[in-house]
Amino acid sequence: MQQLSTVGIASKTAPPAFPAPSPTRRPRLWSLDRLKVFLTLLVIAHHAGQAYGAGGFWVYENPERWPYLGFFFWVNASFFMGLFFFISAYFFPGSYDRKGAAAFLMDKALRFGLPLLIFALLVNPVLMYLSYINFRGGTLPFAAYYTQIYFGTAPRPAGLKGPGWPEFNVAHLWFIEHLLVYAVIYAAWRLAWRRPANPGQAGSSGDAPGDLAILLYAVGLTLVTMLVRTWYPVNKWVFVLGFIQMEPAHIPQYLSFFILGAIAMRRGWFQAIPKARGLRWLGAGIGATVAGALIIFRIVSFGPTAGLVLMSTAESFVAAGFLVGLCTLFRERFNAASPFWQTLGNDAYGAYLVHVPVVVGLQYAIGGMPAGPVPKFLLVTLVGAPLSFLISRYLRKMPAVSRVL
Repeated sequence: MQQLSTVGIASKTAPPAFPAPSPTRRPRLWSLDRLKVFLTLLVIAHHAGQAYGAGGFWVYENPERWPYLGFFFWVNASFFMGLFFFISAYFFPGSYDRKGAAAFLMDKALRFGLPLLIFALLVNPVLMYLSYINFRGGTLPFAAYYTQIYFGTAPRPAGLKGPGWPEFNVAHLWFIEHLLVYAVIYAAWRLAWRRPANPGQAGSSGDAPGDLAILLYAVGLTLVTMLVRTWYPVNKWVFVLGFIQMEPAHIPQYLSFFILGAIAMRRGWFQAIPKARGLRWLGAGIGATVAGALIIFRIVSFGPTAGLVLMSTAESFVAAGFLVGLCTLFRERFNAASPFWQTLGNDAYGAYLVHVPVVVGLQYAIGGMPAGPVPKFLLVTLVGAPLSFLISRYLRKMPAVSRVL
């Protein structure tokens, strides 16, 4: 529901529509399975915290909030959905090479488009209606809410609080909506360029982007991000063409990470980044995280313009540092074949799809529990994450669903 924010149901949050890694002539990158699972767990925790920290609109409103969760949200938003775009794009070239344009687009329409329709038309209206009735003073029955407010066929009621008007949204599935759009653009580009199929070979360390190239990318991302945020601050969501749900403030990161993911597959960058370089940039990402904390917690303070510059810089270096650093760390430490992790990797997409209703259900279930926001956040995370993966596993056993998941 982020329209609902990065810090809201559509929070960048998060999963992703991950194309499952498929066999190629190169060894399978098992570390991508584990990185994908790690990011999915982070998305679930991010949305579990929405009810208990300061942030954008969320469909469950806990009376007590823990403001320090805002820093957790900021760190996540600085890199995790960008990394999902990078991983997803990594598999686009090989999928297109194997299937051709028509089958490639049909596959993406099924994997991405069908869940979008189900959630936008059936699941999200229920979650939004629960918010409308329980926290926003609504009195209409569901059928009237669905037509008049969710789809906006009647004038907006005076004083109605909410994420926007009408209240129709794709919530956390904005991510796969973007992937569907990118798939169409990618297929059109491939048809226009007509590059011969070439799965690419693993590059050498000399082929990988050097420190200067990574630094220039981070600086460029900073400049473009600042420019966009002059008009579109964080958590301002818009509908492009009336149906593409977008938070412009983070589009420079998402789009550039997607492009880098497709290039990385062709040039073997994932395998070629030297360990020392990757860990250097992981350290840079951690350092940028600390710098962001100093600003967010007002240990150091600046005016609005300087704050925009510094926060955009910190966020861009978190993004670049964690992109290079986490890919390298997982490649070096977590790249062994494992049936357990492979299974979790296969279940990650389904877990991403279903986790928001799971998390919201748990937030309602423990709403009356005499506990503070931190214990509730931890409980929802620790129960919601495995439950989302288990539901995904069950759904994948259903023939009609397995083609999507």
